[in-house]
This record gives sequence, C-alpha cells and structure tokens, in this order.
Amino acid sequence: MIRNQIEYWGELFLKKFPEYNNNIEVVLEAVKYDGMSLQYASKKMKANKKAVLEAIKENGWALKYANKKFGDNKNIVLEAIKHGGSFKHVSKELQNDREVVLEALKTDSSIFYYISHELRNDRTIVLEAVKSNGKLLEFLPRELWIDKEITLEAVKQFRSLKYVCPELKNDLDIVLIAEKRWNLLKPRINKLGQINFIFL
Repeated sequence: MIRNQIEYWGELFLKKFPEYNNNIEVVLEAVKYDGMSLQYASKKMKANKKAVLEAIKENGWALKYANKKFGDNKNIVLEAIKHGGSFKHVSKELQNDREVVLEALKTDSSIFYYISHELRNDRTIVLEAVKSNGKLLEFLPRELWIDKEITLEAVKQFRSLKYVCPELKNDLDIVLIAEKRWNLLKPRINKLGQINFIFL
C-alpha cells in the first residue's frame, strides 16, 4: 500500500503524507525510490545518516536537504558527488580537499574556478579538469600552460588551438588532434624550412 503510494507520488510522498516523515522505515523506502524525498522528511530524519546515505545514493543532490553536518563528512560528500551531487553543498574545508575536488571534477569542471589557488596549481587536478573543459588552459599558470600532456588533453576536449600557448601551437601531436575534428589548419613551410600551421 505505502510502496504503491510512494511510486505514485514520487518525491512528494512525504509532503502529501507528513504523518510518515519521521518514520525511519517509510522514509528509507521513500528516499530509495526518490532521493529528493529527503526534503520533506523530518529534521530528525535529515540528520539520520542511514536515511541521508540512501537518499544521496539515489540522487546526489539530496545532500542539499540533509543536516549541514553531512557537508563536513568526507565519505558522505564523496558518495553524493559520485551520484551527481553539487559541489556547493560541500563544506568550505572539503571544497579544498584534494580527493573531493578530483572526484567532483569528473562531473563538473566549473568548480575549478572556485577551488583554492594551491589546488589550481596542482598538476593532477589541472589534468583532470582540462579533460572535460579545454578552455581552462587560458587560466593556468605558465608552468602548467606549457605542459604538453595537459595541453594534449585540453585540445582533445576543446578541439581548438585557441588557448594553446605559442610554444606548443606548432607541435605536430597537438595540431593533428585539433585538425582531426575541424580541418581548420593547413601546413606552411617558412623560410627556414620549418613547418608552421595557419588557420584557414
């Protein structure tokens, strides 16, 4: 009976039937079906680790409605992010945790703009970030901007030489990746017999 109602009302079940919002068994059933049901659970249930964990496993965004203490819980936060949760619901301390940031970058490269200066200069983090947003090249410090591996990953994603540093714009490996997608380049031999590439 209750299961049928949960399936019918979805995330609104606990709002429609508030008499169940403090019942752990019913709340668990509701959040397993739709994690966003957590928003209509009681304060006690929003602070219940088991209920919160089940909710974020179904929908990482449910962390938004959990007790704020869970934004400081690294395991909960990592689970939420793995299931599509938003980085903004994470505590300030964990927003600068290397493991959390690396996990978050897999699904949302825009967080790169908000992490600490130290992490934005971390090569591993930069490498992960450019895999999903090649445009980030233009915001990198020079020592990372001229890094060929980072540039290759960025160009694979963005398929353009627009943000590539001058030293690498004529690198054959990088140029070929950009040219494969757009056919925007053609070779030109300069007076020294060197091959340069120009935009068509």
